[in-house]
Amino acid sequence: MVARWLIVATVVLTLSFWSHQSASCKDHLEAEEIKMGEEGILAALAVASSPKARTLCDKNSAACVGPDRGEMALALIAARNSRPSLVALAGLVRFSLDGEYGEEYGSYVVSKGTAIEGILASLRPEKLHAQCSQEFASLAQTYKSALEDVHENTVCADTRSIQERVAELLDGIRHGKSTER
Repeated sequence: MVARWLIVATVVLTLSFWSHQSASCKDHLEAEEIKMGEEGILAALAVASSPKARTLCDKNSAACVGPDRGEMALALIAARNSRPSLVALAGLVRFSLDGEYGEEYGSYVVSKGTAIEGILASLRPEKLHAQCSQEFASLAQTYKSALEDVHENTVCADTRSIQERVAELLDGIRHGKSTER
């Protein structure tokens, strides 16, 4: 009887351990995907703002074959409804997402509804602008020659733009309509 109890306890503990490990792996994977998505959006915006980088597509069409990096990065971040993904999605407001990126971003955010509303309302525009400035400076330093003609204000939203965009997104959520930029 004791042996049976010991076997059951061992099995339960082992399953519990593996379950915890699996959750930890999923959390790590999600964090990596969020980081990759944010870096992809930053790079897509920087490259789109660089005349030098854009000429690569003109000179060699193979350089730009496939889906758009920024669109894929947005979709990757918006794919989950977990708190880390919702925080990351809301935080993308730090970037100058206009045109097609802006439309997609607005649609993704509004589709999250009340799940993202509190996160948006708690954003600090000054902190987000500073974060984007640091991220852009790091990218520009790493790829000096390719991005020497790109200015931070073409990639990062200023504090006022962040405030206005958050207000638009919150209004869109409350009224159930997509926001376009």
